[in-house]
Amino acid sequence: MSDKLNRSYVDEKGNSFNESAYELLECIITNVNKESSDIRNMVGFIKIHESLFAPSIVAEIGIRDEVNFLEEFSIIGNEKIKLSIKTKALGIENVIEFSLRAQKYHDYARSANDNQTQAYVLVAISEFAYVAPLKIITYSNAKAEPHDIFITEIFKRDLNTPIVVKGQMASTYKGNLNLQNPIKACQKLVESAFDFNQTPYFLYQDLSSNVYLSPLSFINDREENKVYRTFNNDKQLRSDPNSKLNYFERSSQILKISSNIGLSPSLQAKKGAFASEHRYINLSKKEWYSDYRKSNSDTYPGRATPSRNSIMTGQSSPTNRVNLNLELDINTEHTTSKQLPRVGTAPITGDNEVSLTDASQARVQYHFVNDSAAKIGRSGNSDLEMTAELFAGSNLSNIFDTLVTMVEQASSMGQLIKVQKHRSEAYMANYDACSHKFEVMGDPLLNPGRTIQLLFPKSTSPEVLKNRNDIYDKVLSGDYLIFSTMHTFMDGTHTTEVVAKTDSIKPTENL
Repeated sequence: MSDKLNRSYVDEKGNSFNESAYELLECIITNVNKESSDIRNMVGFIKIHESLFAPSIVAEIGIRDEVNFLEEFSIIGNEKIKLSIKTKALGIENVIEFSLRAQKYHDYARSANDNQTQAYVLVAISEFAYVAPLKIITYSNAKAEPHDIFITEIFKRDLNTPIVVKGQMASTYKGNLNLQNPIKACQKLVESAFDFNQTPYFLYQDLSSNVYLSPLSFINDREENKVYRTFNNDKQLRSDPNSKLNYFERSSQILKISSNIGLSPSLQAKKGAFASEHRYINLSKKEWYSDYRKSNSDTYPGRATPSRNSIMTGQSSPTNRVNLNLELDINTEHTTSKQLPRVGTAPITGDNEVSLTDASQARVQYHFVNDSAAKIGRSGNSDLEMTAELFAGSNLSNIFDTLVTMVEQASSMGQLIKVQKHRSEAYMANYDACSHKFEVMGDPLLNPGRTIQLLFPKSTSPEVLKNRNDIYDKVLSGDYLIFSTMHTFMDGTHTTEVVAKTDSIKPTENL
C-alpha cells in the first residue's frame, strides 16, 4: 500500500480530484515482547466496518508478507495495532486514528507460483472490545438511576473508555447485573432503555473513535442531526473534467448499488411493525399478563394488568387487553421518513380484508417479570415528572402521565421491557420497508447514525415526462438512515460502502 497520496488523482496542491485519496501515516504493530514494527509497506488493503448495532469498529488489514514476518516477529494473535490514516479532498484534511488489538488472523494463502510470498488478513477491534470478554462483572445499584449512568460507569470503570451520551434517558433501573462481561451487560441495558420520546437507544462506535449512546429520536432530529449529504444514482456527469465542481459531482455519485425494496407488509407484521401481542409471565405470582398491541384504537396504551391466571394456578379470569394506537406511539417526528408506514390488508378472520393493524397474533412474544422485585419509586423519575408537568392540561398530558406510571412500576429488566418493547420493535421493523447497499467515493464522515438523501431518477425517458423538472422517483427518493458502513483503503483510493434504510416508502413530495 502506498504511503503517499495517490498522485494520479491530485492537483499540484495535493487536493484530490477524481477519487478520494489517502495516506497511510502509520500501521505499527507491537507484539507480546513489546517489540514494534511499522508494516505500512506490507499492507495491501484496510477495511474498517462500522454499525449502529456494534459497540466497536472492526478493522481488516490485508498483509502481503515477503520477509517471513509471521514467524520472525513472533505473531501469536493479540498484538497491539496503532493505525493512522490521513484523507484529503479539496483542502480538507482528516486523520483517522485508532488503537486496536488483533483478534485473529485468517484467510491465509500462498501463491502457487511463488512460495516466497504469503498473504493473510489481520482482524482487529478496539482495545476495550478486546478486553471486555476477558472480564466478568457484577454491578449493584440500590438507587434508581437512568440507564446511561450505569452504561457510562461500566465503560469508565471496567473498560477505561469514555462514551458520548446523546438525548435524554427516561428509563431508570435499580438492581443487579450479574456475571456478565461489561459490553454484554451494557447491551442488555440498551435493550430496555428508552428516552423521553419513547424511542430505543443504540450503542456504537464510528471512525472518530468515539463510542456513542444515542436514541432514535436524536438521530432523526433534523435540528440536532441534519441531513448530511445527498447522493444521486445518476451516471451522467455534467461538469467540466478536473474542476472542483466535477469533484463535488463525482463525490455525490453512487458508483454501484444493490437494493432490497421490501414492499412486504406481511413480513413487517411478523416483526411487530403494526400490531403485536406480548405476554408477560409473572414468576412471583405465577400469573401471565397480556398486552394486546393493536393499531388504530381509540384508547391510549396503559400499563398491563393481570389478564389471565396461568395454568399453574388452576384459575382463570377475563383477558385484559391494552390497545396501542400506531399514530400516537409511532411519532413521525422521530422517524427518518417523517411519515407513518404503509399498512397492508389481509383476510384475517374471514373473507373480508382488514388492516394488518388487527393482526396482533402475527407477533406473539413471552417475557418474564418479577413483581416481587423492589420498585423504582418516584425518586428515580424526577426529570420525567417535571416534563409531564410542562404538558399538564395539554393533549399530551395523558401520554406523560401514563409514561410516569409505567416507569414507576418497573423495577427489573423484564418489567422495563414491558414498558417499551412493543414500541422499539415497531420502530425498527418499519426500517425493513426499503434498504440500499451502495458505494461512493470515500468519506470518513459518512458514519452510522447519519441521515442522507438519496435521489433516484424516474425509470422512463425524459422526453415523456409531463414536467421536465419532475425527474426523480418520489417513492424511492428521500431521506435514509445509515445503519452500517465499510471504509476501504486500497491502491491509493478510499471508497465507502453504505447500508442505508428508510422506514416508509410513501411518496415524498419535497425533494
